[in-house]
Formats: sequence, structure tokens, C-alpha cells
Amino acid sequence: MQMGEHRKGIAAAAAIIGMAALAWAGWALGASGTGAKSVENAVNLVSAAVGLVVGLASFAVSWLGYRADRRRHASGLPLAGIVDEFAVAVRAQWEAEARTRRLNDPYPLPVSWAPAEPSYRPDADASALSGTDADIADVFDRVPGGRLLVLGEPGAGKTMLLVRLLLGLIERRAPGLPVPVIFPLASWDPSQQDLVDWLAGRLTTDYPALTLPAPGQDQGAPAVSRARALLDRRLLLPLLDGFDELPCHLRAAALDAINQALPAGHPLVLTSRLAEYDAVLTPAFGVPAHLNGAAAITLRPLATSDAAAYLVRDAGGRGSPSAARWRLVLDQLADEDSPVGQVLRTPLMLFLARTIYNPRPVAGPLTAGPAPILPTPDTLLRFEDPAALRTHLFDAFVPAAYRDVTPERATQAEDALTLLAEHLDHGLGGAVDIEWWRLSALAPRAGLRWRVAAVLWLWFALITLACAAYVYVHRNLEDPHFTSGMTVSILLPFVFFLKATHFQDPWLSLLQATLLTLVLEIAVARLLAATIRFRPRQAPVTAMAWTWRWRAVAVGTSSGLGVGILIANGFGWFGGAVWGFGTGIVLWSLAGWGVVPADLSAAVHATALLEQDRRVFWRFVLVISAAGAALGTLLGMVPGFLRALTFPPPYNTLESAYLLFPAGIGLGVALLFSPALALVVAFSRTAWGEAAVTRLYLARRRNGRRLPRDLMAFLADAHEHRGVLRQIGPVYQFRHIDLQRRLANRLPAARR
Repeated sequence: MQMGEHRKGIAAAAAIIGMAALAWAGWALGASGTGAKSVENAVNLVSAAVGLVVGLASFAVSWLGYRADRRRHASGLPLAGIVDEFAVAVRAQWEAEARTRRLNDPYPLPVSWAPAEPSYRPDADASALSGTDADIADVFDRVPGGRLLVLGEPGAGKTMLLVRLLLGLIERRAPGLPVPVIFPLASWDPSQQDLVDWLAGRLTTDYPALTLPAPGQDQGAPAVSRARALLDRRLLLPLLDGFDELPCHLRAAALDAINQALPAGHPLVLTSRLAEYDAVLTPAFGVPAHLNGAAAITLRPLATSDAAAYLVRDAGGRGSPSAARWRLVLDQLADEDSPVGQVLRTPLMLFLARTIYNPRPVAGPLTAGPAPILPTPDTLLRFEDPAALRTHLFDAFVPAAYRDVTPERATQAEDALTLLAEHLDHGLGGAVDIEWWRLSALAPRAGLRWRVAAVLWLWFALITLACAAYVYVHRNLEDPHFTSGMTVSILLPFVFFLKATHFQDPWLSLLQATLLTLVLEIAVARLLAATIRFRPRQAPVTAMAWTWRWRAVAVGTSSGLGVGILIANGFGWFGGAVWGFGTGIVLWSLAGWGVVPADLSAAVHATALLEQDRRVFWRFVLVISAAGAALGTLLGMVPGFLRALTFPPPYNTLESAYLLFPAGIGLGVALLFSPALALVVAFSRTAWGEAAVTRLYLARRRNGRRLPRDLMAFLADAHEHRGVLRQIGPVYQFRHIDLQRRLANRLPAARR
């Protein structure tokens, strides 16, 4: 039996005992009559009620914890079955990404490669390494030890080649064999993280299901995640992309860490630009570093004839009017020394040129009317410097990607992408992952806290004004019933004003008390908001679950003792013991709630993670608010009921004002503060709240660039329809690191 089932059984037994005690105490009270002599039976009734509430609360907590346990242990597949399912998910992900990147539209670019110079591969045989395009999987099979170094100039197609290699290896993969996975190295800091730990962390972020415990572990042993188990048993083939994107002072250490963590005989692929790898191979000072036991290939520039044929085919084919626009450019392209001939020989530059000058058909209202005038590629001939031509292509790419929307929306999109690029390049030190759960770094913490305080104050104001309206309509606070008690607790300054004025002009007192309450609540809201630590998070949360924690026991014990002593001073030791125990149990149950990833083997999309984190946020709010309301009502009812027992009938009945009025006071206090405290807890445990406040702040600020309100829809559109971003698991990245750097570092006047 799982631990969750034990907790469920114990809590069910507690609830049954509490219900039985309540029924017995009610029968005993009815049999003995009412009055001072019925104190013992009434105390039994109160004790049973507390037992019932505690039992039901424990039952709810344990049931939800049991459900979380079931989710965590739902899959009984062996590790070989898990890796086969994982291969299906990886294949589906990258097939979709290949379609989005238009790798086969109109046909795959014929990227070719040759064996690298001997200095790049001191321990490897270079025979049979040449190839073109789809041959990459066959070439990899011929590499001794399965260790391959892919070198190339910027934009030469290294990442595109990795995608084709991944799909080719999965296509021919047999059950139980390793699964190739692409890891962008830009987010790794070799000075702070062990490579295997970083790989496991990246896997659990991109594929949350791999966070779950691996099957076949010994009971009592430390749990090992599926990601770590797959890495330890070499069931994953790391395709390490972007060695050149690491900071220059970390590259030698990174290469050494790769050799240590993945020694010779462990298959892997590493991609890098030539110049950056050369700097590690031939350092000015120190010992050279290289990838041990790896064969190396160097990507060749595209042949001018292949580049010309690709542009013509993408424009509609020879003989079409749209393809004729490229005639002058193609003449220059044949000259490899011309700026056009030097620039338009890499897949990246061809992609930018086709996007800018061969626009795709647009469906929708904008297609009505005369056909749009196609941009002329002759603009490319104006540049005499290859660097200036590359800069032009980067600057013109984003406006071209949004040419089918209004100029205002296109400008907003360019501003948002520039803001994100600056956030990555400057705020996060050159990171490449656009992670929605780390966007709080884009806004000042003081501004975020004031906005959270505004949300909390709006709740306070809503309750306060509702109570003031109740007083004004009924014009009577002397009726000591449940609703009146709740109103008095919320409008406590009103009571002080009434006493100070001896009930002279009570409605003016009501107005003054309401305004004073609203002002005091601003300070309370700001104080609560100040407890929230706005910080970039490592990952979002995908589920909430209850776990045993000694910290929760300490919170429950200390809170129970405090409440018990407070109640005992006013209502005796029995009331203090009852409420100390009840408060301790409830707060222990609440403090035991934590967050864990859910079993989501198919949920690797950023939007899915955001939806799950948002659901957890509102579950925290609901659970804590409901528990606070129940606890507050009971806290107000028990002292009042114990006091009512000393009075003769009918003042000691369940309908007595001595019971209802204090219960209303307790609920009023809980209604005012429980949702506010619940929001603070939800903000501290989840990422969605901070991201939502940050997004609203950046969408409404008057000065500076803004983010769109629906950020996830904007990112998805930039990836799926514009080609500006790429997606890897739940994170987005710019299509190319040079595009990100250009957007992050260009002057505002450079906007086209």
C-alpha cells in the first residue's frame, strides 16, 4: 500500500470518529436538556465539531496528496519502455519544428561537408566523412565511437544539420536504443554546473515527465529521476549545439568538462563556429583543449549555382514573373568575390533573403483588392560591403515577417522582440532561452509590488464597501446576528467612531470609518506585497501535492501553542486546548502543501506549462481561502459558545446571538484576510502570478518598449507563422544568435 493510501485511511477514520462523536454529543445534549448543567455535554458537542472539521480537513488534504502520489507513480513502464515513448515525443517535436522552419520548403538545401583539418581531430580517422544533406545519419554511423564535431561559419546550417541528424537517427532507431536529444549549450555555465547535472535539469525542463522517479529503484534509496537514469545508462545521445555561444572565458573549461563527463566511447555530437573552436584549440596561453576521440567535419559554403537555383525555385520557378526579379542579383551571385556572392552562400542568409523578397501568400481580408507590389531584390546590390549587407538582411527580416499586419502592429511586434533580445543579451548575460517564468527580471520589483498591493487592496475595498452598504441599508448594528458580527469585524473603526461620538450622526461616522478603513488597508496591502520575493525562477510548477515536512510540523506546533495560550487566557484551558490543537492541525496541513511536476509526457509546450502553473496558483488561493474561512468561523464560534453555556435558556441554544455574532466576527476577519494571504502564498509558490503582473506592467507602461498582453500567443505566432523564433521544449529562442544580438544592440534609429 502506498503512503498516500495510509494517509487516506487514517483521515477517513478520523472523519468517521468525528461524525460519530458529534451525533453522540447531540443526542446527549438533547437528552439532558439545556442550562448550566449541560456544560459537559455541550463541551462534548464542541469537541466533536472540532474533531469533525479537523478530520474532514485531513481527509481532503490526504485525498489530494494521494491523487498526487498516484500521478507520480502512474507509469509502471520499465526504463526501456520509457525511452521508447520518449523517442516518439522527441520525433514529433522536431518534425513539427522542421515544418515550422521550412527545412523542406521548397526542398532541403544541399548542405555539404568535408573532413576537417587534422588539427581538429587528432584522435580520429577522417575516412568516409564527406557527404551532403541527408547523408548525415549514414556518416554518423561510420564515425568510430560515435563522437562527431561539426564546424562551420555563422549561418552555415549547423543547427539545421543537427535536426536532420536527429530525425534520421530516430527513423532507423531500434527499440531500447539511445534517443538523440538536442541541447543548446548557451544556457550552461561550466563553472557552476556539472555537465550531467545540467543535462538532467535541461531534460526535466523540456520534458517534465522525466522528473518522475525512475522505475526499479530500491525502497529507501534516494529517488533518481528518469532523466538522470536515462543519462546514467547511456540511453540518450547528446547533440550539443552552439559551443561558440558560451562565453569565451568558459569554452576551454566547458570542453574539458565535456571530456570528463562524456569520455571517449560515449557517443555525442558537438557543433561550433570555426573561429571560436580555433581559439580553444590554439590558445595564446595555456594548454590547447579539444574534443577527445571525435571525428570532425567542416560545413562548406553553398555552391553559387545551388543558391541561385534555390532562390529561383522559391520565387516560383524559372519563367515566372516573380523569379525574373532576381535576374540582376543572380548575375552578381555568380561572382564569389562580390558582396552578394559572399553573403548569400549560407542557409541563414538565404532564409532571410527569401523571407524578405519572396513573401508567402496571405489568407484573409488583406488579400482583397489589387495584388501587393513585391519587394525588389535589387536592393541587395546597393551594398558594397558584405558586413553591411548582412546587417541589412537582419534589420529587414522582422518587418518583412510582419508585413501582413498593420504598420502599428508590426512596430509593436518589433519593439517586443527587441525588448526580449535586450533582456536575454544584457539582463541575463547572453542567455538564449525566452522563458516566461523568468520575465519578472524585466520589470522593477517596486513596480511589481505596488501592482500586487493594488490587487490586494481592491479585494479589501470590495469587502469593506459591501459591509458599509449593508450597514447603510439596514441602518442597524445592534442586531447581534451572524451578518452583523461579520460587518462589525470588517468595519471595526466604525465601532470606535460610534463610541467616540456617543451615536451622534452615525452615518457621518460610517463614512469616516469606511474611508479610514480603506486607507489603513492600503498600508496592509503594501506590507503583504512586500513579503513577495520577485525573482527569476528555474522552472514553472505543474502540480501541487501534500508531503510530510518537519518545517510544517514546526509551523503547526508553534501556531497551535500561540493560539492555545491566547484562547486559554480568555476562555479557560479547555477552549485553549481545543483551539490550539485545531489550529495546529489545520496550519500543519496547509504548510505541508508544496509543488511538484506532474506526469506530463506530452506537455512540453510553453503554453501548456503556463496553463498548469496558473491552475496551481488558483488552487492555492481556493484551498487557503476555504481553510481560512472555516477556521475563522470556528474560531469565533467556539469562544462565544463556551460563554453562552453560562447563560440560561434560550441564550445557550444554537440560534443564540452569543454563538452567531462571534462566528460572524471570525468569518469576517477570515473573509477579509484569508484570500489576501492566499494570494501571497500563491505568488511565492508559483511562477504564473509574477509573470502575469510583469506582463501587465510591461504592456501598460508609458515610456519604453512594451510586451503584448497575450505574450504566449505572440511568441507562438513569432515561431509558427513568422519564423523569427524557434522552439525547444517549453522555451523559445531567436532563430539565430546573430539575430538576437543585432536586435539587442542596434540603435533605435536603425529601426526600418
